[in-house]
Amino acid sequence: MLNIAYYYPRGEAVAYGTSEELTPPGSDGTKRVTVELTSGTVPQDERVHHLAFAMPASETVDSADASQLTFLYESDPFRFESATDEISRDPPDHLPAATSEETFERIDAEGAYTLTFTGQTDGRSWAVNFFVWKSAYSESFNEPRGRGYDEYVQLAQTSGQAKEFADIMDAEADANGFSGKREKVNFVIDWVQSLPYVTDDVSRGFDDYPKLLTETLVDAAGDCEDTAILLAAILQNKTFDYDMVLIQPPGHMAAGIYGTDLPGYYWEADGRRYYYIETTGTGWGIGDLPDTYQGADAIVHQV
Repeated sequence: MLNIAYYYPRGEAVAYGTSEELTPPGSDGTKRVTVELTSGTVPQDERVHHLAFAMPASETVDSADASQLTFLYESDPFRFESATDEISRDPPDHLPAATSEETFERIDAEGAYTLTFTGQTDGRSWAVNFFVWKSAYSESFNEPRGRGYDEYVQLAQTSGQAKEFADIMDAEADANGFSGKREKVNFVIDWVQSLPYVTDDVSRGFDDYPKLLTETLVDAAGDCEDTAILLAAILQNKTFDYDMVLIQPPGHMAAGIYGTDLPGYYWEADGRRYYYIETTGTGWGIGDLPDTYQGADAIVHQV
């Protein structure tokens, strides 16, 4: 096994070491492995974390390439204090704590969160499960803002977040018994709508702070642009392969899905009809439009 210490989150590697050759235990067994960091130096008074990889016994750190390494786990961030010569956990302030709500649970595990969401679609109960590395949340949290709303959807696609989320939601739809194409879309919409509405000034201390997908997921909350970006990114991905837009009425944001003969409200862009999808609050179907925005002009953002 190869263990590498990185500046948190997943920054520059500072030290590494390997264990003795080992045989993995069976599915019902455990094995304790000791790895000594023999190369490099873990810096003092800096936030770092460990990532562990399985490496073929026939390879060395110098000879193995990335395709031969299997990622196993990562640790919580920690710090080597120079004043005390002690190592202590050092989570950044932005990492959320464990919580258990009526329809959501976030469990704090080593280096990661396990997330469970519950809700209903067409009168049928469902549960959705995610496993997210804390470093992935921190990387998203540290990503610069200032993009156009459409660019957040595009970033989700190019970074791979949209595919990961879409693949998980597709698998979770199957696991919950939603197999038809329209059933799966409604399932994804209901999941996004189940996330509580929280304004940016409450969750981030800013008036306009679009979140990346991982932030909205782990926070299990967001405002209208956060959930609209989340829904558009998932359904636009090739896993679902819908033509999506963001629809921006005055003071609001929603998603839009391309269709030709759907009931309800839509906006047109480039000669195509995009049916309105409200992402804040539960119970809104495709084409349902809150009274506040009926008759209003809206900006349609192609994503």
